[in-house]
Amino acid sequence: MMALSLLSQLQQAIDNKQNVFAVLNKTSDSNPLMHFSSSDLSQSKPLWLGTQYQEWFDVMPTLIQVPLNDPFIQWVEQAKPIDWGIFIVSPFNFDDVYQHLQSLTQVWLPNGQYCFFRLFDPRFSMPIAQQCNDLQRAELMGPTNQWLSYHHQVIRHDEITLGRVREFPWWDVPSSVIKTLEAEETETLVSNLIQDLEDLRPDLFLYFPRPLLKAKAQRFAKNNKLETAHLWQRFIHDIEQDVQ
Repeated sequence: MMALSLLSQLQQAIDNKQNVFAVLNKTSDSNPLMHFSSSDLSQSKPLWLGTQYQEWFDVMPTLIQVPLNDPFIQWVEQAKPIDWGIFIVSPFNFDDVYQHLQSLTQVWLPNGQYCFFRLFDPRFSMPIAQQCNDLQRAELMGPTNQWLSYHHQVIRHDEITLGRVREFPWWDVPSSVIKTLEAEETETLVSNLIQDLEDLRPDLFLYFPRPLLKAKAQRFAKNNKLETAHLWQRFIHDIEQDVQ
């Protein structure tokens, strides 16, 4: 959790002559647009308009300029939805921020393929921005200086400039960032597998010395990092096979 509340951080931004925006995740079960009660939506626009994805209304994120007195901010702080979207702070106007964020619709991966950049999901976009070095982060964030959500924050302290508008995909996700995030995800999976084993199958947990069990979980996580379905059941099956 942040040291300051979201409302306090956004108030500071406005006091410092900054503009506050929100990128709303249309695919979130929390339905953030429904909680945005401001009567003035003149500064709002779906992010993929004018692109080849402009018909994808059901999943298209929306950029909105947020008045500080809108109850939406309190809703985010109270409901704490993990994937509602993110707040964006910038000294520049709506159109400048919109053009840069739209240019991040898709990004290049280190393997030479491109993918959609889920800017609107803080579980995805925030860790990437956090793991970038200062130059990479400045390029990614462009004319914005803060990305904020309830559980995450990315704040720049360098000079914010307005660069040229580029067509997506143009930004390269650094390979070092991908490697760091993959390592963190693997370690989290290993910890969760061992904890679940202790809680749900103590017979198997107590059968192996802890270092050997961790090695088995690490091997399983490495071999299954691209698989997400039935991980727990497959891990138990592998452990049971080792007992026999």
